[in-house]
Amino acid sequence: VVVTFGSKSSRTYNLTGLWYLLTSTSFLLWVIFEFLLVIFLQSSSLYITFTLQPKEQAGEIPPLPSCVNSAFLPLCFAVVSVCIGTQAILLGKMLSGILLIGLSSSSLYSDSSPFSTPYPYILILLFIIFSVFYVKRLNDALKLYDALFILPTLQGLWLFFGAIEGGIFFQELEEMLWWRVVFYCCGLLLIVVGVVVLAVGKRRREKRERLERERREGTEEDEEEEEILELLEVMCNVETETDSTSSSPRFSSLASLASFSSWGELVGKEGEEG
Repeated sequence: VVVTFGSKSSRTYNLTGLWYLLTSTSFLLWVIFEFLLVIFLQSSSLYITFTLQPKEQAGEIPPLPSCVNSAFLPLCFAVVSVCIGTQAILLGKMLSGILLIGLSSSSLYSDSSPFSTPYPYILILLFIIFSVFYVKRLNDALKLYDALFILPTLQGLWLFFGAIEGGIFFQELEEMLWWRVVFYCCGLLLIVVGVVVLAVGKRRREKRERLERERREGTEEDEEEEEILELLEVMCNVETETDSTSSSPRFSSLASLASFSSWGELVGKEGEEG
């Protein structure tokens, strides 16, 4: 939906036009919003990881909700990664336009070519930095979190932030018809809903696995209790037979020895399980 109803503009900008777009009010506000969002989410993630979780392990505070580790921390990681990594999309499109202008000039390094100035090389360096950062964060995400959750989340947020940032920077939303803008926003909303569904589904799956594990552990404990009761019943029967045949000293000694042996086996079994 986002691709179908998005802008089909193929306009290219020279360095002067790109500077005008960089200093536009709408783009500056978007950059400020992303900066504050990254600061808030990253600080929250660090506070939970290095302050609350150690206190929770030490028993100083009550246990944190399960959604903190299963959903909030992965989402913080994904949003911070995407907010910074999607700058590579913007820089890549800017560089493609500059390259087209440079190739269309008589000489790639003539005075009229943008490559005669240092600005394209600065953009190339920034493009490499942001790309390497996102690839590094992607590898870290696979090590830290469930791949079935974090990869679709990163991909969805990548499309979401990339589409919004491109539309604001190149002012594509202003050129679109109102009905295309409506469907475009609906497509972006579907991306957000998909990410939320992934987070909720992961929590439900973890809860179901926890309940299944508790039920299985409870079943094993019940079986152990039944075995102990059976052993105690056997011991009681042996003692009863011993009382009924107490006239034979030899048999009484053997029965007592058998009773003591059964009790020793029971204690030894409980010790091994402990």
